[in-house]
Amino acid sequence: MGPVIERLRRSLGARILLLAALNLLLLLVIGLAALGVRVPRSLGEMLIQSAEPRLQDVARRIALDLERTPASAATALLERYGTDFRTRFMLVTNDGNDGNHVAGVPLRLPAEVLAALAGPPPEGRRPAGRGLRGPGGPPDRLGPPDDRSGLRMPQTPARLVSVSGGPKTWIVLRTPIRFSDTPEIIPGSLIVVPYAGFNDPLLFPIRWLWWSMLAVGVTVACWWPLLRGVTRSLGRMEHATSQIAEGRFSTRLNIARTDEVGRLSASIEAMAARLGTLVTGQKRFLGDTAHELRSPLGRMQVALEILDTRVQAPERAYVQDLKDDVEALSRLTDDLLQYARAELADRTVVPASVNVADAVARAIARESQSGVGFEVRVSDGLTVTADPALFERAVANLLRNAVKYAGGAGPVEIVASKESGVTVITVSDSGPGVAPESIERIFDPFFREDVARNRKTGGVGLGLAIVRSAVEACGGSVSCRNRQPHGLEVRLAFPGSPE
Repeated sequence: MGPVIERLRRSLGARILLLAALNLLLLLVIGLAALGVRVPRSLGEMLIQSAEPRLQDVARRIALDLERTPASAATALLERYGTDFRTRFMLVTNDGNDGNHVAGVPLRLPAEVLAALAGPPPEGRRPAGRGLRGPGGPPDRLGPPDDRSGLRMPQTPARLVSVSGGPKTWIVLRTPIRFSDTPEIIPGSLIVVPYAGFNDPLLFPIRWLWWSMLAVGVTVACWWPLLRGVTRSLGRMEHATSQIAEGRFSTRLNIARTDEVGRLSASIEAMAARLGTLVTGQKRFLGDTAHELRSPLGRMQVALEILDTRVQAPERAYVQDLKDDVEALSRLTDDLLQYARAELADRTVVPASVNVADAVARAIARESQSGVGFEVRVSDGLTVTADPALFERAVANLLRNAVKYAGGAGPVEIVASKESGVTVITVSDSGPGVAPESIERIFDPFFREDVARNRKTGGVGLGLAIVRSAVEACGGSVSCRNRQPHGLEVRLAFPGSPE
């Protein structure tokens, strides 16, 4: 239930429906207040207040039927009423002792019910005038006489009595008792003893349930189309903006609306198209600039080699420094060119089946150094669907990063396996790892965890950015985590790869 409640709490549609239900409830409360209905102070009072008209009507009908029924048949009459209303009825006198049972189910009256029979009317009413009187109690105010029999019913509200043992709920209604074979009127009470549950039509009429269900149904029918349309559109916007955040600017929402939601979706599509144009232009400019720089840098390297053979020994240190600077610029230019090509590769990539073991072997041969060991656990027949050049470049960059920062701490592990239809390749080392706050940023271009690094202690922060761009261009994903007790693990996942 926890996840379901959390989803409902975060759902805009659920909040609006709850607001509509609250609005309906407040309107109901206002309507009842306008009709003069008193706010109940407890659940029992609310139960009695809602069932009061039905209880009084049943008490009046029973009293009228008793006038046409002999005393010997009164129990059968109450049993018939009990069957109709799926409850139990008792007829007692108001003398306040255990011998007051007249008719109905033979239940022993609890002390609380006996006290209610002998006590004052509910709500402390003590009206003046003549009426039916119990021993020691005030008279009950009588209503108008019945047109046919002249019987006058007490106008006292029903009283709910809760007891601890046996039946929990007892309802007492003051009722005059007169049988067809007894002319006198006996001050008495009709006691209703409902069964446990909500199947009592006297206390819980089914029509109120239907009316409540109808009100809820009308509310849902009025609000659901609007909520469904808005939440579906917002869901598409959420998905689209997450795609845009990942650099997929060609995302389209396909929301055919003319209101504010539709105009917002159109603005998101226009923003995505504009961002795509700007970012693509920036990447092309970066790649073109890096490509153009390679020729003059190459000529500078050749010139420096020639100059190195013609200068005297004291000046060679300066030439060597200049050669190191030009070499660093050349590596930076190559990294920029690779990054730009990887970022633009999603438009030109040609997926193919790539043998993981062969690609890893070629990457190890390219990046291996003396004193650095590799442990490879890759099945010979394992393949992925990716661009061969981009896949090999991603693996090679990961190996280069591991060799550079953790090559002396232990062997670099390369493991590949199939997990639920997804091919996973992990490259792990035993180095110092990265700071926890840097885990989410090390794949960003030009991010370096140590801001004091220079070209001798670290690169410019493009190696892992090229890995992410190359893997995502092939439809995969990349993530990393710190190993315990130390080390870094980078995980490449390629879904839907063939066997």
